[in-house]
Amino acid sequence: MYSEKANTDGMSQLMSDKLDKNNFHAWRFRMMNFLMGKGYWKYIKGDNKNALQLPERNRNAEQIRSYEEWNQGARKVMYWLSVSIQDSMIGHIQDAKTSKEAWNSLVTLHLEPSNEISNTQFGVDLSWKLFDSKWTTCPLS
Repeated sequence: MYSEKANTDGMSQLMSDKLDKNNFHAWRFRMMNFLMGKGYWKYIKGDNKNALQLPERNRNAEQIRSYEEWNQGARKVMYWLSVSIQDSMIGHIQDAKTSKEAWNSLVTLHLEPSNEISNTQFGVDLSWKLFDSKWTTCPLS
């Protein structure tokens, strides 16, 4: 029987149309919207960098909870990225320490960086500029 959840969350589409050398622009558009719709684009943008760090001493329950939530979300994004690309491309993201790093690796693999954008910010900045140029009002801030 057809799963309605698979239809509504969009993951089945991402998994069936995996990133390859011929469909980067379509894949990037779908993946950006999927992550934004799920509220996980912040992991690609690099927001809340401090959430990755947990104090070595005097940790409180709130710090531990925030740390665990952030890491769980980061692992979800990394998983979604890994299952939405061809197996032959896994090597480009498997050593990434963050979802942002994995995303940037995939973007730089498929696009040539321009002189105006630094290589470290190329993937996120260019993807955001391309997305934002098409949508004048974006719900993210």
